Parts: sequence; structure tokens; C-alpha cells
Amino acid sequence: MCPPNLDLVELLSPRIMRSRLDKNRVRKDFLVPMEHLAEAIDTCDKELEVYPLWLSPYNQPSCPGMIRQRSGRNVLFVNVGVYGLPGRSDVNLKAGIRRIEEFVRYVNGVSVVHDGTEMSRSEFWQMFDSSLYEWLRVKYNCKEAFLDVYDKSRSMAQS
Repeated sequence: MCPPNLDLVELLSPRIMRSRLDKNRVRKDFLVPMEHLAEAIDTCDKELEVYPLWLSPYNQPSCPGMIRQRSGRNVLFVNVGVYGLPGRSDVNLKAGIRRIEEFVRYVNGVSVVHDGTEMSRSEFWQMFDSSLYEWLRVKYNCKEAFLDVYDKSRSMAQS
């Protein structure tokens, strides 16, 4: 049996059901080093039981950027995308995502924050390099105009 098409379910569901689906739906991406892929899949299964998983290779170049570069060489990551409803009704999404984010930091991976994060500010900046980011925010006078990327990702997680 195939998993339900969530877009179709959402389209056919009354508003109250859609809000419930949104509250329980996982939309999270993690970049993990290729050598830790099996552990990442096991961790996602243990914490969330969401299938299928999206797996996509990502080559992180050695040049400076937003993602903290620890090795000085290109690193092959795998984007593990977790999108859908948990397989168990007793899953605590916030706690599960938090534990996955801890695992990702432990293996020097990156939690993609397009849909929010459960990390603290210091945990967040362990994964990302703020030096170039902060320099650009000052250079282009963005500190007053825009939220910091961490604050923006936290506000998305809380909505």
C-alpha cells in the first residue's frame, strides 16, 4: 500500500482537518556527511517514522560560505528530506526534531532551516559560519532592516 498523497488529502479535507494535518506534518531537511547516512536514516526512523525519505547528494565546496567548513576540502553530504506524517500517533514532533538536530550537529552535518529549527542560538551557529554573514549584514546596513537568520528560523518553528 502506498502512502497517501498529502496534497490530495489536504485539498479534500475540511479546514479543521487541514490545520490538524499541518500541525502534525514534518517538513525538515538535514545535510549529513555521506559516511553517516545509515545512522541518519536510523535516527529519523526512531524519532519520527516518516516515509519515504528524500535522499539527494550535495557537494559542499571548500570555499567559505554560510555552512561552517571544518575540513578545508570538499565534503559530500546527503540531503535527508523528511516530509509527511509520522507513522505513530505518539510521536512528539518537536522533541524528535530536536534529537535529530542534535545528531546532525554531532556528525558535523547541517540542519536546513527553511521550515524552522528547535536549536538554541549557540547550537545554530555551531553549524553555520557567522563571520561572512555578519560582515555582509553590516556592510549593506541589514541589521535594522531584516531579522537575523536564526531569529527568522525560530519564528518559523513557532508558527
